[in-house]
Amino acid sequence: MSREPAQIQIDLANVQVPQPVSVRLYDLSGRRVRSLWEERLITAGRYLVEWDGRDDGGQVVVPGIYVLRVESAADVGDVWVGTVGMVY
Repeated sequence: MSREPAQIQIDLANVQVPQPVSVRLYDLSGRRVRSLWEERLITAGRYLVEWDGRDDGGQVVVPGIYVLRVESAADVGDVWVGTVGMVY
C-alpha cells in the first residue's frame, strides 16, 4: 500500500533570529506518538512538516485524530495546539 505523508504547514511570524521550535504529535490520551522536530532553529517564515503516519518506533499508527503541538522559544510559553487526522 502506497500513501503520501501528511503535510502540515507551520507559519512562524515575528522571529528575526533563529529560535528553537519543536513539533510533536500526541494521541488523544496525551501519550507522545511522534517527535517531528526537536528544537530546530528557524526564523520567521512558512514551513512544511511531513508525517509518514509512523510513531517514534517506526510503527504505523492506527487511523484517527492526533494532537499537534508546536512549541517555540521565541516567547516564553509560546505554544500552538491543533489536530491532525490520519486515514488510510
